[in-house]
Amino acid sequence: MPGHRIPRRDVLGTAAAFFMSAASARAQQAAWPARPVKILVGFPPGGGADAIARVIAKWLSERWGQPVVVDNKPGASTMIASEVVARSAPDGYTLLLAVSNHTSNPALFSRVPYDTRRDFTPIIMIGAAPAVLVVNPGLPAKSMPELLALLRAKPGKLTYGSAGNGSIGHFAGEMLKQKAGVDMVHVPYKGTAPAETDLMGGFVDLMFTGTVTALPQIKAGRMRGIAVGSRKRLAVLPDLPTVDEAGVPGFESGIWYGLLGPAGLPTAITEKINHDVMKALQENEVSSQLLTLGAAPIGNTPAEFARQIEEEIVSFEKLVKAAGISGE
Repeated sequence: MPGHRIPRRDVLGTAAAFFMSAASARAQQAAWPARPVKILVGFPPGGGADAIARVIAKWLSERWGQPVVVDNKPGASTMIASEVVARSAPDGYTLLLAVSNHTSNPALFSRVPYDTRRDFTPIIMIGAAPAVLVVNPGLPAKSMPELLALLRAKPGKLTYGSAGNGSIGHFAGEMLKQKAGVDMVHVPYKGTAPAETDLMGGFVDLMFTGTVTALPQIKAGRMRGIAVGSRKRLAVLPDLPTVDEAGVPGFESGIWYGLLGPAGLPTAITEKINHDVMKALQENEVSSQLLTLGAAPIGNTPAEFARQIEEEIVSFEKLVKAAGISGE
């Protein structure tokens, strides 16, 4: 009504209620975490993702004064764990240790039980482990040029193993075929461990695998390292050239590890987790543990992580279409 004046006590009461609500919200955020936090991992215990999640969880537990528990939910190319997090309350108590499968799954599978772009809050990339090209020690190829020559001399005769259809090792193998103009037969396994076992047993000739699991086997002589899929040589494998410098220009492949929350995660909680994990990555104890596992510490902002996820989704869609890869 024109000229109607709201009683001053009502204005003051409304303002007081607003400020009390804002103060309460700030207090709740400041008190986070007030109970245990879970980090879901889409792989069984013992693998690279599990090991890295446990390094970060231990450090955060000590900093937060609350248990940070690693919860393994393997299966469906990490989509089981991802779906649990996507359906969780956006309160910061359920997080996902995501890997590169997160960005390749939308291109590989016709039915993904969540929206990769809309159902998650990117928090931070923890680290990245480039793929390592390894061969059975009995294969008569001790360098990248020798391996390429062998592949070209025997088109379609050599086999490469992977952790399964649509795995990073599968993508790396198809990328090598495209960029080097070679032909080899893909042999998918149900996980990295059985693929590496058959490689060492001579049942497959070569494979791209993670530095986390390859390092001890290379050092023990059970598999031969040929090259790494990173842009630069690795400090832990200084004698191995990159695939790019060894004869396949533009080749780059590996796996990253990062933390995601459900969509709608409050900015204050997102920033707190990001800040604290960044601090962990700057600690010598944490960074050296990651390097020992073959993963270089990264650390970035939520916005930077979100941009990388989007770019990779688009890149994987193009590769899957060109190579006719299917995860079904």
